[in-house]
Amino acid sequence: MIKKLGYVATGFLLCLLITKQPFFNEKEIIEITLLKIQKNHRLVMLLILSA
Repeated sequence: MIKKLGYVATGFLLCLLITKQPFFNEKEIIEITLLKIQKNHRLVMLLILSA
């Protein structure tokens, strides 16, 4: 459970770092971040199921 939260938190922070660029407007940042979180969440679920 703690590992799962760690993966999700890491993915979320990476998304924020990646998308926090000046040439994106706020709406694009939110959309891109949400898409990346969804992708990371699927990866996390796959890692958990395969463990």
